[in-house]
Amino acid sequence: MKLHGALGISGGDVVAFAGAGGKSSAILEVARGLTEAGMTVVTVPTTKMFLGEVEGLGPLVTSEDPQELVAEVKASLYGGNSSVVAGRARISKSRVDGVDPEVVGDLVPLADVVL
Repeated sequence: MKLHGALGISGGDVVAFAGAGGKSSAILEVARGLTEAGMTVVTVPTTKMFLGEVEGLGPLVTSEDPQELVAEVKASLYGGNSSVVAGRARISKSRVDGVDPEVVGDLVPLADVVL
């Protein structure tokens, strides 16, 4: 059984991951399983995340402007990507900064599942 199935994640869900370890691995596994099932996924870290962790999730779209971020995620998904990562900005060569939690709601209509 795929992890998203075991967790009961399906179309229309917004899923938050919390805890002391394993979040990134779980997000990667869930996103892969959902895209393999034919769903579109937007991964939206609200805290810093290593670029190496998001590389397997599709293109990284960043903007400090929430409206621009939403437009770029939409363009990426409608351009043929089934999975996109949305971040506020690259804050170093190895990290992306998370978006404000209020922005997550603006991204929900764009994909089948938001992580």
